[in-house]
Order: sequence, then C-alpha cells, then structure tokens
Amino acid sequence: MAPRASATVLLAAALVTAVAAAAVNAAAGGISEADVLLAFRDTLRGPQGVPPALPGWSSSAAPCTGASRRSPWQGVVCNAQQQVLVLLLEGLGLQGGAPDLGLLAPLPGLRSLSLAGNNLTGAFPDLSALPYLKMLYLSWNGLAGEIPGAAFAPTRGLQKLHLEENAFAGTIPSSLASLRNLMELNLSDNNLSGPIPEGLRKFGAAIFQGNAGLCGSPLNTQCNQTVSPPSPPPSS
Repeated sequence: MAPRASATVLLAAALVTAVAAAAVNAAAGGISEADVLLAFRDTLRGPQGVPPALPGWSSSAAPCTGASRRSPWQGVVCNAQQQVLVLLLEGLGLQGGAPDLGLLAPLPGLRSLSLAGNNLTGAFPDLSALPYLKMLYLSWNGLAGEIPGAAFAPTRGLQKLHLEENAFAGTIPSSLASLRNLMELNLSDNNLSGPIPEGLRKFGAAIFQGNAGLCGSPLNTQCNQTVSPPSPPPSS
C-alpha cells in the first residue's frame, strides 16, 4: 500500500473512533465518566471544608483507558469495557451529609461503592439511582436515623452491605431482608431495634452485635411478646 493511501486509511480509522466516542457521550447526555466523577467529587467536603484532592483526578485524562483495569485515578477500578466498576473513597475525612448518589447514575458499569471510614453524618442515602449496585460500604461513619423500609428495593442485586459503626436507629428495613443475592452483611454497632427479620437469620450473631434493641434469632435475646389484656366478662 502506498504511504499516502496508508495515511488515509489511518486517518479514516481515527475519525471513525472519534465519531463513535462522540456518539457514546451523546447517548449519555454529553457527559463523560470523568465529568461525572469530577462533579461528584466537587460535592464532597474534606477536613478543610473543600473537595478532597484525589491524585489522578483530572479533566485532561479519562479514568478508564486501555486494557488495564487499574486506573490512574485514585480509588477507581475499571471493567473490561473501560467503564468505572469500583469507586473507593475511604478514609478521606469526608464531612457533612451523605453525598447525592444520583450524581453517579451516568456510570453504567458501577457495581461497588465505598465511603467507609469517613465522618459522614445525616440520613441514609437514596440508592434509587444505582439499581445495578452489588456492593455498598458505608461503615465507620456517623450516619444516623431510621433507614426507610424500601431503601433497598431499587438494589435487588445487592450482594455485600456494610453499615457497621454508625448510629442507625429503628427497625431493620423489610427491603433488606428480601434481598435474595445478599451474601455478606454487617449491621453491628448501631442503634437498631426490634426483631431480626427471618430472611436475615442465616447470618451469624456477630453482624447484629452492638444493637441493644435487637432481638430474636440468631441473638440470644428474646423479643418481648405483647400480651393482650383479658376481655371483660359479659354483662348480665
């Protein structure tokens, strides 16, 4: 092949690749995965009250490129399709309420998210924008309050959940007990109360320890049975 023809073929191939990449971005509303992650990071607050400095996070480089699943972006692991698979933002001293996880919705490959070991406070985050999430780690924070009963209804494929060392209160949500693929769970050291749902009794007692109000199997604490008062005798 003549040099000019070869250069033409290479130029055409590059143009096709560029057009395909543009089409992917257009399908996602023109937002790249780098844009999504940077926008999410900008909502976080570190110990100094500003977004954390994360090595490698830059608009000038995509988080997932080439065949390697190791990303130059700290805390990011990629899948074989060059999509963000895992996001680990652990031990960064993050403060304030749990971030808006809806900002991560444009990441179709995201399967594992960890915000463990920070100083997050406030309510349990809304998971409705992440229906394909399989692993969630929110342990060792200061999250509190009741977890809504339907909190885990959108994430039916969830396999691992760690909520230990927070201050969650109220009963264990019914949607958690209905997760059929759940293989790993830790709810220890919170303020949960009430009977342990039957669907979660297959897990060992250790994952429920540190919740003084929980009762029933597999714990050795019996649930108090409410006894109805006797009916009054019929009037004569």
